Amino acid sequence: MQKIIFCLLVCVTLTASGIDWKGYHSAKTLEKEKRYDEAITVYEKLSDATANEKDDQQYMLWAIAAANSKKDPATAKRLAERVKNPHRRQLVLMTIQKPAEIITAAGNIDFMTYPEDIRGEAFARRGSAYFRLRQYDQALNDFNKALSLPGANSQAGWAARYAGWICRTRKQTEQAEKYFRKALTISNANFAWRNESVIDLSALLIAQKRAADACKIFESVKALNAMRGYWGIKMNTAYAEALISADKKLEALKVLDHLLQMVPEKDKAKIKKQIDTLSQDML
Repeated sequence: MQKIIFCLLVCVTLTASGIDWKGYHSAKTLEKEKRYDEAITVYEKLSDATANEKDDQQYMLWAIAAANSKKDPATAKRLAERVKNPHRRQLVLMTIQKPAEIITAAGNIDFMTYPEDIRGEAFARRGSAYFRLRQYDQALNDFNKALSLPGANSQAGWAARYAGWICRTRKQTEQAEKYFRKALTISNANFAWRNESVIDLSALLIAQKRAADACKIFESVKALNAMRGYWGIKMNTAYAEALISADKKLEALKVLDHLLQMVPEKDKAKIKKQIDTLSQDML
């Protein structure tokens, strides 16, 4: 009997708070076909049908993404404003507002009064707004709060990366290193904020005569050798610099040769010169 009651409670909970994945996939199919207005209508119907405020927030975020795909800021704003919970509504609005708008609307809010699952993200987003407005003390304050709370998701990565940048420019190298390393622990996926943290941390360590430590950082980069395009060039260039600084010339030559296959024609001469110099040093 106890097992039956438990199962019923679980089923009721899932029904009350679970995402309608069938409806979601239907909307995503419409988005792939660039039928954005129809997709948005599906998301709005899913929102109307749910009593769960967290799910309502998620439906509207997906709908806003569809509105952004069709470059329709007016619809994106309308969708954000229809989020049912006022705290979640403010957070969703922050995803589409400009930095100054975020500070005007949310500069005096204590996000610790918000639902627990969105507090970290709220602090991180407001901190990013302060950062872009060059109000670095306020940014650091919000970033530290974001990093101490759950639920910031990828925004926590930006919080750690931006905090590291602020401390590095202030020549607070020990604190900058801590923030950059914190960013690396948040995810091992090749997000932009993680890649930037790797590059900045490597440069920081090289400047401190710790090139061997800089080389080790790149061991945490997922499929570094397989990366292509903008980040493939940026990350492999930084790795080559770390290897050269650590006097690991043979490994550096391999990375430089790999880079030579990726960079535009106008950049090949510089890399060839580096390869020639290293080759001469090894004779």
